[in-house]
Amino acid sequence: KGNVLRLQLGLFHPAALAAVCGLAKYRRRLTLAAGEVPALSLTLKPGEDVLEAARTLVEDLTLAAEK
Repeated sequence: KGNVLRLQLGLFHPAALAAVCGLAKYRRRLTLAAGEVPALSLTLKPGEDVLEAARTLVEDLTLAAEK
């Protein structure tokens, strides 16, 4: 929606989320909304491709969860 990408989390891995939220590339851009269905919101940079941003974020979360 607009310049914000919102992903609902099917699986909740607190350590992986903390690791990804701490990455420099997501600083001041990524927020976690805890609720009945946890979700991440990523503010996109001007001109950033939404699908590429989503793919990168999912890959980063997957790698962090595997550690």
